[in-house]
Amino acid sequence: MKPFSGNTFFLYFFIALISLAPMFIGCSFIQPEDESWVLELGEKRISLGEYKDAYEMAKAGYEHNLLQEQIIRRSLHYRVLKDLAESLVLEVAAMEAGIEVSEAYLEESAEEIRSMYPEGIFESMLSENVISERAWMQGLRRRLLTEKLVKSIMEREIIITSEALKGALLAYCRSVGKKPEEVELTQELTEELITRFRRQESEKVYGKWLQEKKEGMSVKVHTELLYRVFPEARPLLAKLGEEGGDVLHLPPDPAPDVDLHEEAGL
Repeated sequence: MKPFSGNTFFLYFFIALISLAPMFIGCSFIQPEDESWVLELGEKRISLGEYKDAYEMAKAGYEHNLLQEQIIRRSLHYRVLKDLAESLVLEVAAMEAGIEVSEAYLEESAEEIRSMYPEGIFESMLSENVISERAWMQGLRRRLLTEKLVKSIMEREIIITSEALKGALLAYCRSVGKKPEEVELTQELTEELITRFRRQESEKVYGKWLQEKKEGMSVKVHTELLYRVFPEARPLLAKLGEEGGDVLHLPPDPAPDVDLHEEAGL
């Protein structure tokens, strides 16, 4: 998988499945510079505070002794940049398509998630995992925006025809051990076949759409600020794109992703 060209379709559905988990972990102390931008695409920006949140979340998946390896920390920055850059592409694409998440819808969705837990449990979970309410709401907003955007793309790009459903019907017949002529094509079965076809086509349609969007967009990275806060990132980021002054322009396909354990010799 490549850092800015990987299969985000899988990432999107993984996020949808773990909708109760935040995308970013909150920082305990907010510094003035945390409001400064570290990634930018058009009118959309990712602040240093958000970058720190995402990096802390990425670190949470690894043991403390493993994180002492500089190559591990550097590679985590690699992945954080990829994910945040792609989230900016999605936000800009959503804005261009006139898709947004209203405050009312955001609050309604947040309350629905909270209501799934006994009183006080959800807040305790956030506290125990050092997750701020601000970071959790920001992650939820981005997930909801992605869902609406993907739904819009699927409805526009995937055309359902009788010819297109033949493959889904044959696959269904094989799964139930029947011949096509032995199957009664009810409304319920037709809807199931349409769902199967959409699921089958979604990955390649969304992947192609996202890659085309990324190729037409160049995400800016505020390297001076990033290097000052995370000096270990410099050797890696310097290889990713064309750097001019304090800004690096991140191309769609900067370099291959890396296996953290392999890079650390584990």
